[in-house]
Amino acid sequence: MGRYVLYSPQTGLIRQVMDIADDEADLYEQPDGAVMPVTASPELERDYVLDGVVIPRPTLSAFDKTSIAADGIDTATLSGLPDPCTILINGQEHTVTGGTLDLDADRPGTYRVEIRHFPYRDFAQEITAT
Repeated sequence: MGRYVLYSPQTGLIRQVMDIADDEADLYEQPDGAVMPVTASPELERDYVLDGVVIPRPTLSAFDKTSIAADGIDTATLSGLPDPCTILINGQEHTVTGGTLDLDADRPGTYRVEIRHFPYRDFAQEITAT
């Protein structure tokens, strides 16, 4: 008996962690999925497979500030983004290129920024414009 992960060889996304008989591991192979033994207990949301090794998914840093003036000039900056990536601001999609998002607002409010870009861990942060 051993612990195995079923994962996508293209992306490293871990689909399942399972304890199965070692001689049954080949039965779980799929055209778009691979099975490999692991010694630890990977978590689906936290880890992925890179070059045959289970490692933590990278995280994005936070904005440099969480409050801005609602003047269309003051900005909150989020850098180190994948290039390009799609972000959601209050549920609306935007594409960011160059690896940096400079968020400004000309109306007061709370702006929720979400990023889901595998292998990065999901990111969400709110910026308040006053």
